[in-house]
Amino acid sequence: MLTFVKKNTMRVRVAILTFFIILQNISALNSLRNIEIAINDSLIFSLNAHSLVYKGEKYLAFRFIQPRFVAQLRIWPQEEGITQVRVLPSPFCQPVDTAMLINNEYFLQHVQFSDIFNSGLLVLRLQIEDTSGHSRIEEIKLFPYTTTVITAYLPDNEVFIGEEKVFELFSNLPENIKFPVGWVSNQDFDYRVEQTGGSIRLHLIPKMLGKKVFTLQLSTLRPDLIDDRTVSYTLPPLVMNFTVKSGRLAFLTLDRQELTFDEVSRREGIEVQIDNNRLLQINKTYRIEDQEKPGGALIGELYTRQSLNNEKVLCRLRLYNLHRPTEGYLYIKDGDEAKFITNFGISPKTTIQTIKILRNGVDWKESNVVYPGELVNIRLEGVGMQKANFKFEEIEWALKDSIVQSDNAVEYRIQIPKNISKKKIFIYNKGENTGSFLQVREFQIPREFDFISMNLGNGFKTVKDFTGPELYEKTLKDIIIRFNPDKIDEPDKLYGKQYIQITAKITGSNGTLIEIENLPVVVVCPGDRSVRHAFYDRQDCSSEEISLNSFLDKKTFDFDDWTKIRLSFKHVKERYEEVPQEKVVEIILQRKIKFDIDVSFPSLLTKIVNQEGWQNGLGVSMAMIAQLSFYQKDKIARFMPYKIGVGFLALNAFDFSNNNNARDLGIVILGSVYPTRRDTKLSFPLYIGGGYLLNTESWFWVFGPGIRVSF
Repeated sequence: MLTFVKKNTMRVRVAILTFFIILQNISALNSLRNIEIAINDSLIFSLNAHSLVYKGEKYLAFRFIQPRFVAQLRIWPQEEGITQVRVLPSPFCQPVDTAMLINNEYFLQHVQFSDIFNSGLLVLRLQIEDTSGHSRIEEIKLFPYTTTVITAYLPDNEVFIGEEKVFELFSNLPENIKFPVGWVSNQDFDYRVEQTGGSIRLHLIPKMLGKKVFTLQLSTLRPDLIDDRTVSYTLPPLVMNFTVKSGRLAFLTLDRQELTFDEVSRREGIEVQIDNNRLLQINKTYRIEDQEKPGGALIGELYTRQSLNNEKVLCRLRLYNLHRPTEGYLYIKDGDEAKFITNFGISPKTTIQTIKILRNGVDWKESNVVYPGELVNIRLEGVGMQKANFKFEEIEWALKDSIVQSDNAVEYRIQIPKNISKKKIFIYNKGENTGSFLQVREFQIPREFDFISMNLGNGFKTVKDFTGPELYEKTLKDIIIRFNPDKIDEPDKLYGKQYIQITAKITGSNGTLIEIENLPVVVVCPGDRSVRHAFYDRQDCSSEEISLNSFLDKKTFDFDDWTKIRLSFKHVKERYEEVPQEKVVEIILQRKIKFDIDVSFPSLLTKIVNQEGWQNGLGVSMAMIAQLSFYQKDKIARFMPYKIGVGFLALNAFDFSNNNNARDLGIVILGSVYPTRRDTKLSFPLYIGGGYLLNTESWFWVFGPGIRVSF
C-alpha cells in the first residue's frame, strides 16, 4: 500500500510540473502562433511540432549537420495586434538581414549560427512590437542536436604486450567529440585518444595476452535525439577485437623518458624506477645496448637496488652514450644475452654553441648583438636544444617557433624593449644561467644632416636644406655650425651617436687652393627627448657651436671676391656598418661689380664739338681707364658684356708724324662692350664715350673698336 501511494504521489508531481511548464510556454507565446527554423528544404523545424521539454525547460529542437550555417526563420504572430517581429543579436546567433512581413502572414528573417559546438545555451531573442507602440523582448530557447558517428579502420588486429600501436579513427563531426585527457588504463589496455586537426588517433598498449576486446566509449558536446524525444550525449560504443601476443622479451618502462648525458650521469649515475618483473634480479648490474645481438653499442649500465611497493624497482642508471627513442629499442642484457626490452631518450646537456640573428631583409648572421627597440629572430644552435626551456633576461615578449625546433636548433622571435637597461641579456634554461647572452648595443645609424645647421650671417639653416652653391654678397664675418641633439633619435626609430668629420676647403676665384682644414671629429649624442638618453656613453659627446674662423689661418672676412668655401660633412666610416652619408655645402662670396684699371688701345673715330666730320679714323690711341665691371646675376664670376669707366685717352698716341694737332690728351668717360668668352687672350672690344681734350681745350665724342690683351 505504501508503494502504491508513493507511485501515485510521483505521478501527481510530474503532472503538476508539466502543467506549469505548459502554462509558462503559453504565456511566453501569447503573441506568437508558431516559429519555424528552415536549414534547408528537408530540415524544417517548428516550435509547435518539434518542441522538447528537457530538465524542466521547453526548447525548440532542430537538427544541424554543420557547426556554422545560415538558417531561415519564419515567425507567425497572432492575427491581431502585432506590427513587427525581428530577431535581435545574441552570442553565436546573429541576424543576417532585416525581418520582412510576407503576404501579411509571417515575418521572414535569416540568422547566422556560428561555432555551435562551443556556444553553450543557444537563445533566440525576439523583439515584438504591437499596434499600441509597446515593445517587448521574448526568448526562445533552442536545442540543437546532431548525429555523430565514429568508426575505426584496423588493417591488422595483432598487437604485442608493451608495444604501443596507433590506429586511425574516422568521424563525421570530430569537433563534437569529447576526448579523455592523457592516458586511460583498464584491465587489458592502456589507451589515449588525441585529435590533430581533422585526424583522430587511438594509441593502444595491450597488457594481457589472448583474444581481447577493446571498447571505446566517448561522449559528445551536442547530443542526439533518439526517437525524437530521448536526449543522448553518449556515442555508441566502438568495439574492436585484438589478438594480443607476447614478445620474446618483456618490455620494462622507465619512470623517466628523457635523460641528460653529462659527467654526473656518467660517473655517479641517476636514480630511476623501472617496472618490476619476476625475472629481474635485485643487486645485479645489467648492460643496456642498442641491439639484441651481442656486440651492440653500450648505452648504459643498470644496477637494481631494491623492490618498491608500487611494482617498481629502484635502480641506479649510469649513461655512456646518447640515444633517441626513434632510433630503436634498447635491450637490457645479462652479459650478452638480452633479458628485457625498454626505450628512453638520452640527450646531451643543453649547451648553446652558436647564436644567430635574422633581421628583415638580410640573411641569418652569426652574432649576439641586438639593438634597443628592434624585433628580431634569434636562433640558438647547440646540443640538447629540444628539451630546453629558454628565457631571456628582461625580455617580456618572446615567441618560440614550434616548427623550427630540433635537438640542434631552436628559434625565437623577441622584442627588445627600447628602454632596456642591461648591456647583456643573459639566456636562462629552466632557471639556470646558460652563460650565453645577447649583447645590447646602441644604434649607430648615419642620420641625414637635418640636425646640423649653419649661420652665414643671415640666420641658421639646416645643412640638409642647402642645395647647390650658396651665393653670399655681404662680408662673411664667420661661419657658425650648430648641432641639435634632440633631432637625432625619433620615437619610432633610433639612430644613436653621430660621428661627424667636417672638412673646410678654401679656393680662390681662379681655382687656386688657399687653405684646407680637417676639423676635429665631432660626436653628437641624442638629446634628452630620446628614450635612450640615459644609456648613452656621453664622455666624448659635444654639442657646442663651432666657429670656422677659429680653425682657419686666413679668416673669412679677409677672403677675396668669388672665394669658394667648400664644407664637407661626412660620417666617420669606421663607426658605422651602413654606408655613411656625406653632404657638401659650397659658399661663394658673390659680388655685383668690380673696380679695376684697364689699359687698352682703341682705334677711334673722333668728333670735336663745333667741328664738322669725324677725324683720326685710322689712328690708334691708348686709354688708361678706371672702370667698373658688372657681374651676371646668379652666375659665378661671369661679367656682363659691358663696362664703364673714367680715365685718360691719348688720341693717336702712336702717330709720330709732324702733325702735332693730331695727337692730344683728354679726360674721358668711356664705355666698352666686350665679348663674354673667358678663354680668349686677345679681344676686340667696342668703345664709345666722350670727354675734354686738354691740348685743344675742346669737348669731343669718340667711337670705334679697340684691342685688348689679357694675361
